[in-house]
Amino acid sequence: MVNDTLAGVNLTVIANARTRTARAYERGQYSFVPGSTPASVTDKTTREIWQVREEYLFNPGTGERLPRLGGHISYWFGWYAFYPNTEIYHPSENP
Repeated sequence: MVNDTLAGVNLTVIANARTRTARAYERGQYSFVPGSTPASVTDKTTREIWQVREEYLFNPGTGERLPRLGGHISYWFGWYAFYPNTEIYHPSENP
């Protein structure tokens, strides 16, 4: 799990090693840590549990939804062939 900001958008990326998937969601002012199951995340500050859904993160206590961002998993060599100047992500600080 990564909490970061890209192009002015606060986002969280949630990966699942078992299914080899990763999804990005807008996170607003929240920062998340992994939940007790792959289908949940926990807000670092309030400790509220959010459900990880396909199209959004859902807070069952408040009904708030944080939308999923578009993305695509690809092989590095394929991406690099088209975008050789791509920067590699190195988190300097994980908010």
